[in-house]
Amino acid sequence: MALSRNPRSTLLRGLATLFLLVAACSREGGEAELRYRRAGHLLEAGKPGAAVVELKAALERRPDWAPAERRLGRAYLALGRYEKARAALARAAELAPENPEVVLDLAEAEIHLDRLEEAEAHLERYARAVGRTARYLRLRGELAQRRGDPAAARGHLEAALAADPDSVPARLDLARLAVAEDDLEEAARQLQEAARRRPEDLEVQYGLAEVAIRRGEFDEANQILDRIGKIDDRQVLSRLLKVETLLRAHEDAQALAAATSLVQERPDLARAHLLKGLLLLRGRRLEDAVAALTRAATLDPQDPAAPF
Repeated sequence: MALSRNPRSTLLRGLATLFLLVAACSREGGEAELRYRRAGHLLEAGKPGAAVVELKAALERRPDWAPAERRLGRAYLALGRYEKARAALARAAELAPENPEVVLDLAEAEIHLDRLEEAEAHLERYARAVGRTARYLRLRGELAQRRGDPAAARGHLEAALAADPDSVPARLDLARLAVAEDDLEEAARQLQEAARRRPEDLEVQYGLAEVAIRRGEFDEANQILDRIGKIDDRQVLSRLLKVETLLRAHEDAQALAAATSLVQERPDLARAHLLKGLLLLRGRRLEDAVAALTRAATLDPQDPAAPF
């Protein structure tokens, strides 16, 4: 049967096809938007890894979307994957050159990568466009730290804190400066202020644990590490630190039990085998100690502590 040559029929078929195409595009765009928003909630909840998954899926459905590229870059920053962060943020800056905040994000990634000249150029570009904001001052402080100028770093960080007293990153940077200068009292003060503002921030809690360990306050350190476990029971680092803290406090039986449990759950974790080996060595269980230390050295031959 020949196809209808009725113009009205042809028009209706064309409109139907267009409607289906628009609907399909809307579904793709709608899902991309949904995943983008979900990633924002995950980042706020301190789950950057899950946010990366959502953002990659969003960008598959809506490529060349500057806000999603920027959010992906910030998720990678939170994960410490600075090369990937820089790549995503560079794409975002290319797609949205009018957004100065992306320039600041780029500077942050470049500081972590020791691309200091590029970071400074981006910071200056941001300052010309926006001014000396609290975050700009904090990154200036981080840049000075990287360049080995603690006095300049402190000046910038204190200015950042004056501009935004609730800035947890600025307090963390000031705490790191204080630890480097062995001023543990000042480090503890900054970290406690940060914890008061953001009690479930894992970086803050780890900082408090480190200061407690440096002070020899092992009971306090153990309480903090237990708190980290309650915030996120998947934190392997807190469990490793717990073993080390128990070892330093000569609570060898508890430390060995914790190290053995970690080795059973994560047989690929060199540091867990190393700690177990040291504890077995201290308990004069030489054959078991040699086996554990050999396993640690095999898993991570670059760890200078592994052979010992």
